[in-house]
Amino acid sequence: MQSVLSSLKSQHYSISPSLFSHIIQIYGDAGLPDKALKTFYTILEFNMKPLPKHLNLILAILVTHRNFLRPAFDLFRSAHTYGVLANTESYNILMRAFCLNDDLSIAYSLFNQMFKREISP
Repeated sequence: MQSVLSSLKSQHYSISPSLFSHIIQIYGDAGLPDKALKTFYTILEFNMKPLPKHLNLILAILVTHRNFLRPAFDLFRSAHTYGVLANTESYNILMRAFCLNDDLSIAYSLFNQMFKREISP
């Protein structure tokens, strides 16, 4: 998939945001969270701004793999630098994952952040 995207980029094809959603989902379904995460960053290489649905999709995929909980949290915290803001779904994905991982303090901190940003749970 990465080679297809590289080819499309080099040939200056226009790519729709939904194509990236589908590729991320395919990698998620295949149990390849690292490739799904790489695809998220590939969106930026096409001079596109990731959408909240991209962020939520990749977060949902990453948190299903215990080893990728920290990368999911890192992406969540840095998402604004890529022009995408976390929404209610983003927070809920991470809070649920941290609760299931017995990291209640992080889940509680996220819950408080929601209120500070005036995002309804």
